[in-house]
Amino acid sequence: MILAVSMVPRYNIKDFGAEITARVDELQQTLPIGLELDYATFQPTLVEKAVNSAVNNLYQTIGVVMVVVILFLGLRTGLIVSAIVPLTILMSFIAMNVWSIDLQRMSIAAIIIALGLLVDNGIVIAEDIRRRMDEGEEKKQAAMLAAKSLSIPLLTSSLTTILFFMPLMMAEDVSGEYLRSLSQVIIVALLSSWFLAMYATPTLCYWFLSDKKKDKNNNEKADKTDPYGGIVHVLYHKILELLLNIRLGFVVLMVALLIGAVLTLAVIPKQMMPYSDRNQFVVYLDFPASTYVDETEKVTRRLSAWLSDKEQNPDIESNVAYIGYGGPRFFLALSPPDAADNVAFLVVNTNTPQDVAPVIEKVDRYILENLPEVSGRSKRMSLGAGEIGLVEYRIIGPDVTTLYRLGRTIEDKMISIQGSVGITNDWGESVIRMRVNIDQDRARRAGVTSKSIATSLDAYFDGFTVSDYREGDKVIPIVIRGDETRDDWSELRVQPI
Repeated sequence: MILAVSMVPRYNIKDFGAEITARVDELQQTLPIGLELDYATFQPTLVEKAVNSAVNNLYQTIGVVMVVVILFLGLRTGLIVSAIVPLTILMSFIAMNVWSIDLQRMSIAAIIIALGLLVDNGIVIAEDIRRRMDEGEEKKQAAMLAAKSLSIPLLTSSLTTILFFMPLMMAEDVSGEYLRSLSQVIIVALLSSWFLAMYATPTLCYWFLSDKKKDKNNNEKADKTDPYGGIVHVLYHKILELLLNIRLGFVVLMVALLIGAVLTLAVIPKQMMPYSDRNQFVVYLDFPASTYVDETEKVTRRLSAWLSDKEQNPDIESNVAYIGYGGPRFFLALSPPDAADNVAFLVVNTNTPQDVAPVIEKVDRYILENLPEVSGRSKRMSLGAGEIGLVEYRIIGPDVTTLYRLGRTIEDKMISIQGSVGITNDWGESVIRMRVNIDQDRARRAGVTSKSIATSLDAYFDGFTVSDYREGDKVIPIVIRGDETRDDWSELRVQPI
């Protein structure tokens, strides 16, 4: 038995996982010997791991941005601009809470993307204040005039970037569901950056920037604290002079690099979102359309037993199989199959994410060599809203026979394409159907009705419910059916009504 437990919105999944674990341990003590509770998929651990990885990337990005800003702007100006970064992130967190945006993989990724954009506003304001002070303006006046003169240009620049990400927020499909928080967080981060650049950066510059004025009447060396007198800027100045002296050669080199980049882009694999780093993959099993669920279960148990064999599959931690339906949807990009007697769905947990790819190849090979009665395919989970590499064709028309024939034609064409796998259709194989034409005149003379004929045929093939067995609050139907006669077409003509 599989029990799916969902968390209410706006609740911390880490705390939720601890409560679930405690409750499961408590219930385990009350179960009879031989019954155990285990986790098919424990989302809190996987989510915490993904969020921690994204947070670590965020810390690293913040550190890199601060080092680069200080390296190129000097210590004092660099520290002022760097101080805006954590302030912007904190302000963004407040806006995210108001907008009901959770701290998850995509929202953290949005902050990382925005870091390279949000420092621009602070850099422009700080540099303009520094320039005005070097030209002789008082600190207070320089800070006020810089913010006033650059407020509209910087706001326009921020809004331009915001409009670029706006379609992600407005999308109504599953891509919008997955990427909406990316757009929302970038919007609040850039607006927060602009707000702090207009008010916090001038204030910090007024408090902490030195008010030393250059002496224009002597040739003394520039102050060592001058950000443009450092070794980095001196080296940059020399390289710039060298390139300006060989302008034609440099332009030719840049054009060649551009052409090379375009040509290289054509050979790079393209996909919107990468594969998930979860230590999980899924297996789809499709049986012939007329397969009974008992046969589906029998073959699926064989595969599940092989997956659970630690000697043959030491890289597999556990697996769970759903027979006749696809189970709960616990991952956004997951697409479990619809309920049917001839389908099965397995979720396989490996020891590490690195084990997923080789185990998938091993499972596909086992299905191909040992389960000829089933069409199986294993797939990795992706971080996007849909399945990576999936191509679907929809054929619409009034004639079923024509649709089926065209579908088979497209399948044959797809099979001929190198690299295509898992080619199938959602109609399955044709199923033999028996149509009973009743001669109503003869039936009336014999004293039988269409209902009695249908009941007899149903009992012949599937069994007839004659009574119910009651045990407590459970009702178990008693069905009479002949396992041998129901598969013998010769007995159908003499079937009593």
